[in-house]
Amino acid sequence: MKGALDELSAWLQANGLNPADFRLRLEAKTITAQRDALKAFKAEVEPHLAPPAAPHRKGTLNGVEISVEGPLHGF
Repeated sequence: MKGALDELSAWLQANGLNPADFRLRLEAKTITAQRDALKAFKAEVEPHLAPPAAPHRKGTLNGVEISVEGPLHGF
């Protein structure tokens, strides 16, 4: 996931776009998929996140706001 964000950020910048203007939302279809994605997210991505700019925002990676969502809200 971190590699995908690196590529997305580079692509946005290469096309003259500001990564801070974008949000990547990974939405799981099932509870199991959400659980597995969150495990990977916490291990691979979360340690590298920059703190959110405001309490209602998500953390950012390479300037892109990122979140993992699914059937279970609040995770």
